[in-house]
This record gives sequence, structure tokens and C-alpha cells, in this order.
Amino acid sequence: TLRSKNINLFAKLRTFEQGTRTSEEAAYQLGCNISNIAKSIVIEGKKCAIVVIKSGINRIDRERE
Repeated sequence: TLRSKNINLFAKLRTFEQGTRTSEEAAYQLGCNISNIAKSIVIEGKKCAIVVIKSGINRIDRERE
């Protein structure tokens, strides 16, 4: 179990033998709706890294500014 000191967040780390490359695969493995999955991407900016976290049902457009 992971706990953040800055916010009241508790997370249980889970690993899957087959992996979960997509939100659809993660939702299937967990037995939940894809909208319950959060996905993230780290984008290298000019001065810093940018972390985008979205609902699994939404796409992340890396080309959009």
C-alpha cells in the first residue's frame, strides 16, 4: 500500500502477469469500467517535465499545445 503525505491518497500496488498496456486491458484485469482507470503520460517540456493524468476513457493528444 502506498500513501501520499501531501494528500489523503491510499493506493494498492498491483502487478499483472500479462501486463496492462492499455486502459481497456487494465479495466478488464481489474473487472471495472474503463472510466475508473487513470492513465498518465510524461512529456518532456522545454524547461521541465509535464505529467498528464486522464480518465482511461479519454485520449491524450501529444501533438496538441
